[in-house]
Amino acid sequence: GVFVEGVDVTEHILTEERLRMAQQAGGIGSFEWFPATGKLAVSPEYRRVWGLPDEVEVSEALLVSLVDPRDRARVGPERLAADRNPLAYTEYRITRPDTGEVRWLARQGEVIEGATPARRRYVGVAYDITARKHIEQQLRTSQDRLAAIFGQASVGLSELSLEGRYTRVNGALCQMLGRSEQALLGLHMEDLIHPDDLEENRAQVGRLRAAGIPLSLGE
Repeated sequence: GVFVEGVDVTEHILTEERLRMAQQAGGIGSFEWFPATGKLAVSPEYRRVWGLPDEVEVSEALLVSLVDPRDRARVGPERLAADRNPLAYTEYRITRPDTGEVRWLARQGEVIEGATPARRRYVGVAYDITARKHIEQQLRTSQDRLAAIFGQASVGLSELSLEGRYTRVNGALCQMLGRSEQALLGLHMEDLIHPDDLEENRAQVGRLRAAGIPLSLGE
């Protein structure tokens, strides 16, 4: 005789579809890595993040070859022997094979223990962080430019903590106040304000904190 058994897999299929949609919407690709063979099982979104066509077999050798040589010490195969979790969070540059673009990717994964070391599973996700890296670079450039202007300005400039203490001063301010940088750092702004102006200045600082309204302090 022939025995046939049917199993309803509707919920399983729906769960996989929800996961696929979530990954696609978030730009997050998932993967499972098999160090014994060097192969990976990857999601469609993972291929899109790396710029890999559907017909290409994904292997660790292929992915490592796309990683910038300066960042290869961060990839899983390089960390496999030394780290308990070779898929700990890291960031690296790649050159996409489809467009030739240099992109920044973030990778996060974990090791899932099996019955034996040979049956461990290595799973994780990868996503593109190029836009964030560009913003960080622009911010560093702006900060460097501001630092140069701050030091070379002919007008007095300073930075203060939210408590009102000097944390940074330039040479022009030191000359204006007749005090050294060491003497000014750590002082409270009220240490340099005339007593007659304290009440008004405190009111202006209060408005600055509450609404960001610029103020002019009399010192």
